[in-house]
Amino acid sequence: MNAFVCADFDNVCGSVVSSEKMSCCNTDVIIQEIKAGGVEGCLGLDQMYWGEPGGQIYEFWKCPCWGQPIDPKECLYCLALWICCPTCTSSRMLAHSEGQKCSIVPHILLCHFLPNFTVCCLRYNLRKQMYVPGNLCGDFVCIHFCPCCAQLQMIRAASKSHWDIFGPCELGIVAQPLTLLIS
Repeated sequence: MNAFVCADFDNVCGSVVSSEKMSCCNTDVIIQEIKAGGVEGCLGLDQMYWGEPGGQIYEFWKCPCWGQPIDPKECLYCLALWICCPTCTSSRMLAHSEGQKCSIVPHILLCHFLPNFTVCCLRYNLRKQMYVPGNLCGDFVCIHFCPCCAQLQMIRAASKSHWDIFGPCELGIVAQPLTLLIS
């Protein structure tokens, strides 16, 4: 059974949402993941390889922006989106990782005001969807000590349609609470 830990602004603790019921937040699952990963998991070393298309965290030369073969127009488009509009592209990618349409609240506001928290949640969700081992502590370490490589790994792991802000997209005002996928 999959459950989601929700960052609900009305409830400081958050809540666990499953298909069956809603109850108070259970951080035990996240703590168990951290304990099970040991030192290697806490340092993010178990998240180095995501399989294809994510690849190794350090494989920056495999950026999907370059294209195969290298397409200068596509490269400039991708770089322009991620350098000039990181809030928009990250919020679109975050919304997709949660199975929601991109909304001003919480996606865009969180990406703008709490980018580090948001990127950790995004990395956690993408990793869980790809069945890559690891934990939230390791996601935090990867994002904060290797931010460029970690971001490129996430971009490689996601389809362009998941972050392309000029692709078909519905923008909402308010979405459901932010979620972390827990299996």
